[in-house]
Amino acid sequence: MKIKHVLTITLLIAAVSLTACCPREKTARVEEPMREPDPCAASAMAKAETVFPRDIRNVVQLEKMAPEQIVAGQPFEYRLKVTNLTSETISNVRVSDTIPQNLTVTQSEPEMASMEERTAHWMIGELEGNGTRMITVTARASGTGMVRSCASVTYDSPLCAQMNIVQPKLRITKIAPTEALSCDRIPVKYVVTNNGTGYACDLQITDPLPEGLVDAEGNDQVSFNIDSIGPNESKEFSIMLDATTTGTFSSKATVASANSGTSESNMTRTEVTEPKLQITASAPQRQFMGKSITYQVTVKNTGSGPARDTTVVANVPDGIDFETATDQGEFTTSSPGKVTWNVGTIPPNEQKTVTMKIRYNREGELVSRVTAVAHCAEEVEQTASTSVTGIPALLTEVVDTNDPVEIGENTTYRITITNQGSTAGKNIQITCALPESMQYVSSTGPTTASAEGNTITFKPLMSLAAGQQQTWTVNIKALQEDDSRFEVKVTSDTLTKPVRETESTMLYQVR
Repeated sequence: MKIKHVLTITLLIAAVSLTACCPREKTARVEEPMREPDPCAASAMAKAETVFPRDIRNVVQLEKMAPEQIVAGQPFEYRLKVTNLTSETISNVRVSDTIPQNLTVTQSEPEMASMEERTAHWMIGELEGNGTRMITVTARASGTGMVRSCASVTYDSPLCAQMNIVQPKLRITKIAPTEALSCDRIPVKYVVTNNGTGYACDLQITDPLPEGLVDAEGNDQVSFNIDSIGPNESKEFSIMLDATTTGTFSSKATVASANSGTSESNMTRTEVTEPKLQITASAPQRQFMGKSITYQVTVKNTGSGPARDTTVVANVPDGIDFETATDQGEFTTSSPGKVTWNVGTIPPNEQKTVTMKIRYNREGELVSRVTAVAHCAEEVEQTASTSVTGIPALLTEVVDTNDPVEIGENTTYRITITNQGSTAGKNIQITCALPESMQYVSSTGPTTASAEGNTITFKPLMSLAAGQQQTWTVNIKALQEDDSRFEVKVTSDTLTKPVRETESTMLYQVR
């Protein structure tokens, strides 16, 4: 852009002073400050760094210095001084000065470039920032009166723009666990990093999920947007996924940008497993009251994942006496009571066995419901039962009331049965066998007797409670000398073999 600056002065020949006919014009150079650009706006091109508008004030200053008066016919000097008021270099600087008809230029320093129609031109060329050039002109005037002379300066003002060439470079990293259980949510994190030198704009992150993985809303693809990421900046995003089945799930995420292309993440693989419990409980089929009963519980993990925080609970009815439990099993007396084992983690295809010992002081069926549960595993249960019975421990005692016995006299045998057991004896029957040296006379007791030959049979006693006793008597007569044996046989429903007791009695003859 060519800029012109005009300076006019008047010379008085002889007694005429040199005055400026026109005020000096100053051309301003305006520098517009760069606004903070919107890094991802379509118009984010850098504005011109330096702007020289048409208004040239405060850019170039032109000064003309001449004597106040000159003498006709005598040489005189005047000077032209051009100054660059800016810090920028301007080019093609040319100073021009109109030469009146009654003035003759005899020489100048530097030499003028040309004279056209009474106008002298000096080519300054480039003028550095804040630089100054001086032109000295020697002239001679003729005649008298006022002489008017105007000078001007022209120059080229460049319009410059500074642009920064940048290149955004995106990287995306996907972070996911290598293992997860089917009931747990799977945390996934995406880290998007700009390793380039410029802003990455309008980013979209997508991760097509494999079949069997969904987000919280049931979508099979992860997708989200980012407005921009600056140089050397990272942004993180997290999401929770759910597995609808077990298996190994692999996928990659992609980040796409409007001004930096696409980038693919690393491949992540997550194996989703599931524990599955199987329980077995065993106990003796039959046990007597007050005796120890051992229950054994085995829990096996038949699934594909670890069974963490596995807990086994055995419920027992009221009335039991707890003895011991393995593996720090803890007994609590809440109704019903229970024994609890915290067995920790059971790996796939492994098992854990625990036992407990209890006593039951009642007759009947002792049933224990046993359960097992673990994190992510459904509860399983089984029952084990034991038939608890009492035992009628029958103590049989036989004593004679008179020993020895003279022939012809009588003696009595007292038969006492005491139930020392824990339950009633049923259908207790007594049978007595007399030797040939004795004769049955009579009997007493809770049941009646009948005699057939030397055998006395009492009718069965239907029940004898635990801790109770009954007594029968048999009265006999001594018939002949003998070291005799009185035999008693006792049977009942619970005795697999008869109880036999013998009492010896000496039968003698007085001589």
